[in-house]
Amino acid sequence: MVPKRPPLPLAGLRGCLRRIVRPAVWLLAAKLWLLAPAALAEAGMSTSPGGQRAAARIDLLVKIPEVLSLHLLEESVALDVTLDDIARGFITTAVSMEVRSNARSGFLLQLRTDPGLSRAGEVEGLGAPVPITAAQASIRLTHHGQPEKSQRYALRVKLSLPPDVQPGRYARPVRVSISA
Repeated sequence: MVPKRPPLPLAGLRGCLRRIVRPAVWLLAAKLWLLAPAALAEAGMSTSPGGQRAAARIDLLVKIPEVLSLHLLEESVALDVTLDDIARGFITTAVSMEVRSNARSGFLLQLRTDPGLSRAGEVEGLGAPVPITAAQASIRLTHHGQPEKSQRYALRVKLSLPPDVQPGRYARPVRVSISA
């Protein structure tokens, strides 16, 4: 089991805003203030009967870096398969995780099973059951246009056992990853 890291205290977040974001905004404002006269001079001054007039255009592009991280809260490091499980034809395991993402298009959740244990199954906990085929499942998850947000998922993975599977301990029966 992966140790759980403590959440960032609110005071720490405020400190981060004071140390990083506020100076960055001030620096950006200072640059705009310094660049404005140069932009006006470059645009040229035109004389008209009513006096002098100037026009300028400043384009500003702010790129927010994409954030995507996975923190496993609960994961089976090993799964014991018994003769009863083989007779029943399936075994279940749980995966609990926290995902932080600010991507508008969401992210791709990928689950891979140990092909020696199972090549098919079903993932529950995402609204509707998602089939696992060829030892993997890929699910596109979105956060409906909300800003960077941390979301928790508690999944139940039901693995179909083929008749030729052997009883025993299987290491990391389900592997989880995410991508943009």
